Amino acid sequence: MFSRTAIMGYLQDDLPSLGGFLTSDCHISTARVLSLKSSLLKKFTDGIDQENCDSKALSKFLQCNDLCRSFSLQPQRLYDDELIGEVKSLLHDVIGNGPDHTLSLWDFSDDLGVGPGANVGAKSYNFFTKMYDSKLTMTEEHLLRLYRSVISRHPVKYSAEKRRNDTHGTRVVVGSLLSFVPKTSEISRTICTEPTLNMLFQKGLGRLIEGKLKRRYNIDFSVQPDINRRMAKLGSMDGSFATIDLESASDSISMTLCEKVLPRILFSWLKLTRSPFTTLPSGEQVKLEMVSSMGNGFTFPLQTLLFASIVDACYRLKGLTLFDGRTGTRNFSVFGDDIIVRKDCYELVTHALELFGFRVNKEKSFNSGYFRESCGEDYYRGHNVRGVYLQSLKTPSDIYSAINRLVRWSAKSGYLLPKLVGALRRKVKYLPIPLCDGDAEGIKVPYEMVKGKLKWNKTLQCNIYYALQAVPTKISLPQPLNENHAVEIDHNLYYRSKLIKRARYYVSKNHLDYNPDGLLDAFVGGFIRDGSISFREVEESGLTKLVRRYSSSWNYMQPAERSQYADASSWEATALEILSL
Repeated sequence: MFSRTAIMGYLQDDLPSLGGFLTSDCHISTARVLSLKSSLLKKFTDGIDQENCDSKALSKFLQCNDLCRSFSLQPQRLYDDELIGEVKSLLHDVIGNGPDHTLSLWDFSDDLGVGPGANVGAKSYNFFTKMYDSKLTMTEEHLLRLYRSVISRHPVKYSAEKRRNDTHGTRVVVGSLLSFVPKTSEISRTICTEPTLNMLFQKGLGRLIEGKLKRRYNIDFSVQPDINRRMAKLGSMDGSFATIDLESASDSISMTLCEKVLPRILFSWLKLTRSPFTTLPSGEQVKLEMVSSMGNGFTFPLQTLLFASIVDACYRLKGLTLFDGRTGTRNFSVFGDDIIVRKDCYELVTHALELFGFRVNKEKSFNSGYFRESCGEDYYRGHNVRGVYLQSLKTPSDIYSAINRLVRWSAKSGYLLPKLVGALRRKVKYLPIPLCDGDAEGIKVPYEMVKGKLKWNKTLQCNIYYALQAVPTKISLPQPLNENHAVEIDHNLYYRSKLIKRARYYVSKNHLDYNPDGLLDAFVGGFIRDGSISFREVEESGLTKLVRRYSSSWNYMQPAERSQYADASSWEATALEILSL
């Protein structure tokens, strides 16, 4: 295992002048070095006091909950009354609150979903197990009635639920379960696991809000991160845009705020589907004063809606527009708590955010100088100078990933890291792979380093190589014997016995229950692929295997990635120099 001291020692040997602060006259390469210094071990969790990190995260979560409890929406400055009224009016307008408007279950029933994470009472993460091989959980019986009302229109779903209910039943729970996941080396991140049916409706509401955002503000979650990055880049070049980041944004949306500013019909749905309590790892139950937390299916869309409306209200008060009237160019962007506004509206927007109960992270918000940060990229004078974040170096996959990311950093910065990369290389088997493969699957090397050393497939006219690939644990679904079996699959006892026999290798607590209509629903939904159900929690365990692959264009690089380098061959030259040492 690599220690923090050893890693920083190698880095110091490679970059003896490492140190100083980012200033307006820094060279781009210097900015990259300073960024690497601050990022390299920021999220490194090997050997840390995990209990202490979890304790800090819990303390912060409870503090946010207390702040939500004490929050009161009261004007603090002149025009705050107008600002509050404008935000409330915009939210009602976006959601729709006219005399004939209602927000019924059928407005979002087609978008219900459970997401890829865990749920209270579910035996595994996959869709089939959650919906058809586990006890369904919810905070109110009314959610179960609503769910069965929705699926009554779908005979396959209804039949699958009836069979599931006969085997597993249902359970009303008090709320979510709080747990921790790694965030940085100093503090963990809290996440609340929601009951299955609560999550089902939360996801539906979240997608409904996403649709409203797209229609009103042209905020499309599928492309918004790229828009944020482009605007942050522009802001770092000419200072036209400021980037704003918030502290614990997802845990700071109070019930009081939502009740005051959201349309009553939307607030009612949020209140019905949220978890009113969360259970701490100690078993203690805490009443949630925040409307939702990380892990809730509508948290991200809801906070995006609130922040976009706040920005819109601020622009209106200052006589600014969200989009340029002549060109249609965007003058703002919001993606979760990544907020980008015009430089001349920064002060008003940050004040408004704090007025509505949010805390601006001053260290990660920028309105002056040449640095901007948004959606995972750090821009200085138009260049992405983001460093490399090491999270763990426990497995070969971790080390391969670190090597590849450090080599790319060297190609962009012009600074070689032979000591650090060399130390990492000595800990793993040399496994050369082409550029198009994943970072964790081997060491990406130029073709010059493997030319003549790989086997050649004459039929396919390409090179044969091996890569390290994650091994998901799957349950293979046996095929019916003939067409008659395919038609009468739910009556096929042979099929059932084969299915259970093949499932025995998986742990007994996740034993797959036979539910043919549930399997059909999972297949139609795209949750069964290649005749198998995968278990994500086992994929995360780090199981890997060597697999044979083929490549006919070893050095091919996507144009978007190649454009990040000074010239077309800089990556190849840097990798060749570092990896040959």
